[in-house]
Amino acid sequence: MQNTVTLLDEAKKKAGISSDYALANSLGVSRQLLSNWRHNRDLPNTLGAVKLAEVLGRNPIEVIAEIEIERAERMSRPAEADKWRVILAKTSTGFAGLFMVGTLLLAPPPANASSASPMKPVISGDNPMYIMSTCGSEPKRH
Repeated sequence: MQNTVTLLDEAKKKAGISSDYALANSLGVSRQLLSNWRHNRDLPNTLGAVKLAEVLGRNPIEVIAEIEIERAERMSRPAEADKWRVILAKTSTGFAGLFMVGTLLLAPPPANASSASPMKPVISGDNPMYIMSTCGSEPKRH
């Protein structure tokens, strides 16, 4: 989990900018508001978190959850922070799992795979996509 200041620094790096003024412009917020975020006087609202996620190239729900955890901790609301941690964990796990499934489905078969391999091409051409068959053989036709 990252705090708001770390998220701001990462956003500047991702956007290739060096000043908070330029970051405020890219987020569509005032310099004063961004300064408040940076100096822990305030935290981004939901729209600010979404804009920050866009610059970071991250899932907005993850960034919102990280900011809400920080907000709950500042307000001494541990139960609320714990609920946001559960949301963050579910969101992170879901996208990690989706990424792994996508990687497995789009990976080419091993070069030394036999013709009996359960990997079957579903798109031909220069970049075929292979899907792993669960039954290991073609279905019988009657």
